[in-house]
Amino acid sequence: MFGFLSETIDTDFLLELDFIVHYDRTKKRLQETVDMSDQKLDQFIKFCIQNNGHLSTAKREKFFYMLSSEEIARLETIVRENIPGEVKV
Repeated sequence: MFGFLSETIDTDFLLELDFIVHYDRTKKRLQETVDMSDQKLDQFIKFCIQNNGHLSTAKREKFFYMLSSEEIARLETIVRENIPGEVKV
């Protein structure tokens, strides 16, 4: 039991902390780029992570219709540069 607990702390906990650091950095950079609510920024990050760093056309049309193609491209780049590719939400 102790070995399992130790492994969880050493790996899963550290991975989670690493994700949080990357996520916070990403969100801050997105906030510096566009004026959106925290909820919209969280959605954008989640949708991009789920789709390998890109916002799907369906999600764009439904949730981010107010953004230009250039803004979407900049935001996607920020997500890809700041969230490790192996991270999944």
